[in-house]
Amino acid sequence: MGLKNFMFDGAYAKISKLFYHKDIKQITCHLEVYSKDMSQFFYKDMHISASRKVTSIKIENIPPENPQNGDTYLLQDDLQGVWENYPKHIASWDSFRKDWNYWLAINWPDILFLEDTQEYIKIINGQIVKCKCYDDERLWNKFFSSELLDNSNHVKQFYLYLKSLDEFKDCEDV
Repeated sequence: MGLKNFMFDGAYAKISKLFYHKDIKQITCHLEVYSKDMSQFFYKDMHISASRKVTSIKIENIPPENPQNGDTYLLQDDLQGVWENYPKHIASWDSFRKDWNYWLAINWPDILFLEDTQEYIKIINGQIVKCKCYDDERLWNKFFSSELLDNSNHVKQFYLYLKSLDEFKDCEDV
């Protein structure tokens, strides 16, 4: 299966190897990118799995009235209520303690899933930075779950996944 991406002046990508490991929920792909004259620019091995669940997070400035255990928020500026003294923190509700846990979020080591925009983010130097995440069960369930693959094939599903990425969204089939 080939893709042709006109954003790279005639370059295209080719899936040369694809291994689907249903039992451990993992796909390994070898993606090759070629220039218009068919000389290879680079290749990339991609590993996608459902090995973890990335923490979902919302951005709010007012605490919810009835938080659920584990509800997690990225606190910015102009905060109100019990959050007002915690800018640039992450707050997570603890139902057992009936209180919020706070962590300073200047450089947060983990990838987070921002529910509002459906994007993966990291926090670097206090700034939200978009990133990619290849091992979150959300991604796996969206493109590679058993239910999807029982009615399709893994190459087609991987192709649909690639088409969802910004760098391939304007690609045309070849």
